[in-house]
Amino acid sequence: MSKDSLAVIPERQLSLEDVPVDGALGLLAYGDIGLQVWRDKRTELEGDDWREKLARELSAQAEAVVQKESDGTD
Repeated sequence: MSKDSLAVIPERQLSLEDVPVDGALGLLAYGDIGLQVWRDKRTELEGDDWREKLARELSAQAEAVVQKESDGTD
């Protein structure tokens, strides 16, 4: 496939107002720019430590699933 035959996505500026805090699948179309804008939005709304909070929440959820499976309950 030649470089000229690739589709070109017009560049568009994203603002924090365009981004829902939970993210959106469409942000992936913007690649690293969409990811960075989403991270900026989370930081604006939740503070600089939102990643640590999210990691703790996910870890707790994973531990709960493991515990549930080891107990044999659904």
